[in-house]
Amino acid sequence: VSAEVKLAVDEKISGSTMELGNLPDFLSGGDICLDIYNPTLSFDILNDTPLSFGIKTGITGTRGNKEVNILLGEKPEINIPAESDVRYVLTRREQASGGTNHIVVPELGEMISMLPETISIDDISLSSSGEDYIQIISGNSYKASVAYEVYAPLAFDQNMKISFDQKVTDLGLDL
Repeated sequence: VSAEVKLAVDEKISGSTMELGNLPDFLSGGDICLDIYNPTLSFDILNDTPLSFGIKTGITGTRGNKEVNILLGEKPEINIPAESDVRYVLTRREQASGGTNHIVVPELGEMISMLPETISIDDISLSSSGEDYIQIISGNSYKASVAYEVYAPLAFDQNMKISFDQKVTDLGLDL
């Protein structure tokens, strides 16, 4: 049994927090700036449903009491087609390669430069206008899922600052 229906969706999904773990000593001072030229954050979105929808979400990087917030999905919109597996790649500066959906987010550089202790994906909302008919089949189950990863290739920019305060002796012997 199946039915063709118009289905409007306005759904909130709980987010998640990723802890970035312990950093080496030379990256743990208070005035450190890890100015990566073009860090990326990628989202793989599986939509196993017959429904196309848009996604809006917030990303927050936190270190101590400092936060950097990024809002995604307003402009440009993030649209997920029905029955698709889509990758969106966010970068600080330039186009990503490989035919991905790409969004330039300059604030991503600011977030990564502070070496966040956590990155949270919050306030995820899915929405669909309900203007088109979709076919729903009785007994079928449908799912949508999101996976993400942070990638920071080590190409440094002009504001890079690290600190190494240990004394090095007998450097010649190590060479």
